[in-house]
Amino acid sequence: AVPAPRAAAPAGDGTPKRPTTAIHAATSWRPAALPVTPSPPAPARREGGAIALAPGSAPRQGQLASIASRRSVRRFADAELGRDDLAAVLASLAAPDALTQALRVHLVAHAVQGLEAGAYRYHVSEHALAPRRRGTLRGEARIAGLEQDVIGDAQAVIVVTVDVEALRADPLGAARGYRHALTEAGRLGERVYLAAGARGLAACSVGAFYDDKAAALVGADPAHEWVLHFVALGVPG
Repeated sequence: AVPAPRAAAPAGDGTPKRPTTAIHAATSWRPAALPVTPSPPAPARREGGAIALAPGSAPRQGQLASIASRRSVRRFADAELGRDDLAAVLASLAAPDALTQALRVHLVAHAVQGLEAGAYRYHVSEHALAPRRRGTLRGEARIAGLEQDVIGDAQAVIVVTVDVEALRADPLGAARGYRHALTEAGRLGERVYLAAGARGLAACSVGAFYDDKAAALVGADPAHEWVLHFVALGVPG
């Protein structure tokens, strides 16, 4: 016997909706029946002595070539990362179409030309670095990244965190806000890859780390800010 068709799930407007359509609507990035503009987060704490950055270096190759040549590189040269190259990569992180404004960006500088070693908060809208911790952090960074050499050997490490209060304030709810944050962290990592590759630099995403040590590395309070992602950045070896 042929089983009777299952009843379709009702849509928000009362019209029947097939199960697959309902699942898609429930998990899509921008549900049509719900608001999609993220609520502005509480202002991030501003540290004194912020360092304004120049626009940065021009790309050496186009976007399509950067996409085609995109690779994870785990070996870095014993050299300094140019400050203009770093500035250009950081500038690429601005995303007017972002699903959430809850992400925070940090930089751990190991060997960047003209920049003191240490941890910084990068303020995307201001294109500026605010010092959080000073001094050599290679060993601490390596330990935080599950002893992966790539985190200690790179010239710099971009660390992405999420502001918990801003995540919970997502107009689509905290659960969707968490998904938005993870999605945007991944998109941010990809922009690092492409901006780095366009300038002959190396990048490597790392998603395995000790949460408490990663938070301490960048001076984040784990009660209010969760670490989501690492991206090693530097001169290829």
